[in-house]
Amino acid sequence: MGSTVFGICLGILVALLAISGFLRSHNRRMARKQYLYDLFTDPDKNALSAGSSHDPALALYLHNKHPDRFVIDPVTANDLQIDDVFADVNRCVSFPGMDMLYSTLYTDTKEESEDTVYEEAKRLLADKAGSVALLEKLDKIPRFSGTDEFLILKKLSETKAGGAGIDIAVIILLVLSVALTAVYPLAGFIFLLVMICAGIATYFSGRARMLENLKGVSLALRLIVCSHDLYMLGRDEFKGYERLRPLCFANRLISYRDGTSSDPLSLLLDYVRMITHIDLIIYKRKIAAIRKETDTILALYRDIGRLDMCLALASYLSSGKCCSANVTDERIISSEGLYHPLIGRPVCNDITSSGCVLLTGSNASGKSTFLKAVGLNVIFARNFGFAFASSFTSGAFDVYTSMAVRDDIKGGESYYVVEARSIKRLADAYDRLSLCIIDEVFRGTNTVERIAASTALLEFLGKGKCLCFAATHDRELCTLLKDSYEMYHFTEEINEDNVTFPFLLKKGVSDTTNAIRLLDMLGFDEAITDKANKLVDHYKNTGNWT
Repeated sequence: MGSTVFGICLGILVALLAISGFLRSHNRRMARKQYLYDLFTDPDKNALSAGSSHDPALALYLHNKHPDRFVIDPVTANDLQIDDVFADVNRCVSFPGMDMLYSTLYTDTKEESEDTVYEEAKRLLADKAGSVALLEKLDKIPRFSGTDEFLILKKLSETKAGGAGIDIAVIILLVLSVALTAVYPLAGFIFLLVMICAGIATYFSGRARMLENLKGVSLALRLIVCSHDLYMLGRDEFKGYERLRPLCFANRLISYRDGTSSDPLSLLLDYVRMITHIDLIIYKRKIAAIRKETDTILALYRDIGRLDMCLALASYLSSGKCCSANVTDERIISSEGLYHPLIGRPVCNDITSSGCVLLTGSNASGKSTFLKAVGLNVIFARNFGFAFASSFTSGAFDVYTSMAVRDDIKGGESYYVVEARSIKRLADAYDRLSLCIIDEVFRGTNTVERIAASTALLEFLGKGKCLCFAATHDRELCTLLKDSYEMYHFTEEINEDNVTFPFLLKKGVSDTTNAIRLLDMLGFDEAITDKANKLVDHYKNTGNWT
């Protein structure tokens, strides 16, 4: 009688735990589904923060696969604030998506048979319900915070499974102990307790040795399941991965939770795993098969990541004015309505040039931002197929910049030495189809040598295949380079109380300055600003300072 009551109570407890787990899981799924819908359809929704994606493993893999493709160097990435742009456009729901987005910001990751990211994103944007359904499947891919997921998959090819003898023995002895209780209840019960304690004790040592590999295996299996789900939703590019499905047998018994869940049923299953070692046994059986398919699984990671990236950009494109970019083999940049994506209310500008450009203008008038907008749009046109403009055409330029130069105290190099090294990268690229952007050429040295060296450098760049966009405060360069560079400028509007900037690009050379006026507005002593203005007037009238 007592055992019957115990069995009934145990059954009720298990049923309650199952119902509680189901309801909590259902509520989480509904909340997550609503979040994903808002993320995709609401232009003002903040980018999803699912962890850092600045790990290099996928980027290196893709670069090794296509070594002929240009990769943005760290100096250019810093000048163009690639990390900030990544954070702004990132709405990916998986690490593969973030990895692909980050990698594609640095190099063209498109395969020959694929459409551009822009073309795919536009199709996804046209089917919002279908796109949200895809996001729900991608959202189930496990996220291991602080882990390079591509790298742990790649390491599976080097992993040895090890023997499962001890783990299998634990299960056999557990079964025997249960059977023994039917014959000798007390002895069987004691033996069962001993085996439970022994199973838990040996479980953690085995799991600790293989934790990273367990992550890799569970991630690989989840990617395979996800590819099947995506194929069922009509994504035919995942059809070839259907042959991997047999690897997913009993994959749910391998835990890939982060350990923070309080779901009662999940906690109960954790104890089952600890006592039986079932996840370790399955891991050791699967790892050999997965090792043989590592290359295919890495390709699957990339394909899933690309879909997530396209969905993220589809959502992002709905919030701003973008256009399909025309990328050619010509040395040209032609754009209408060009703007920088990090500016909330940007002023759009037009420019068409097949020759080098020298940009002038007073402080804070918009020169640096415009140069960054040009460089960033060329990268997006080449790697993603769209630009932040109403129309955009450019050559398939390699992009090099020298803008935010700093001295190197640790390296013992002065500002000018660091600047010269930075600009040397651009000079080395003069005979390739490249876009070279320089903000304030050789600002780290004296006026006479700066103008002389800047003139020689810019003339040299103008004779090659590269397209050079340079900004300067030295008007002498406009005279010296008038036959080889097109002149554009930004200006300001000055009144008694303040200085305002329209940020509109105009042809020709700037005829205004505002440096001393800004000092006056910032509250500098009148003795300083008055003296400075008198020196300027004297120089303009006489051509010398004394």
